[in-house]
Amino acid sequence: MAQHTSQYEHFWPDVPTNPDFPDKFKFNLITSLDQLKELLKEPCDLMGFDLETTGLNPEKDDIVSFSFAFSETEGYNVPCFHDAKTNDGNPGLGEEALDLIYDYMVNKAKVVAIHNFSFECMMMEWHGFTQMHDKQKRMWMQLEGYEDEVTDN
Repeated sequence: MAQHTSQYEHFWPDVPTNPDFPDKFKFNLITSLDQLKELLKEPCDLMGFDLETTGLNPEKDDIVSFSFAFSETEGYNVPCFHDAKTNDGNPGLGEEALDLIYDYMVNKAKVVAIHNFSFECMMMEWHGFTQMHDKQKRMWMQLEGYEDEVTDN
């Protein structure tokens, strides 16, 4: 956990700091494929997803990790490809972790809120993941809201 977070001041002084941070938020590092599989057993209505990459060019850069959440207060980070020399000997969970989260997003999550959708999709598609649902693409192109998607049956 970050130290001295109770003394955190936002870069922009007119933006208030959430008084609940960090006490009511939980951040989890996933360290095994079994741990990831356990988290992805049950379907969900809405999940958040974000990639961390080595750059902005899907053809040249790599996925370093991904993060996801099923609630506003708890999130998970999954290292995929790391330099083991700089990551305490841990090279990450590799391509299988990406396969697992992608299968979950396509088959078990009703709606996936993807941060920076166009970039994330380009990066995922370059890595062979090409089956994102049209409803998710429409939603993140702002053609429909996610509230409608979550409440539709």
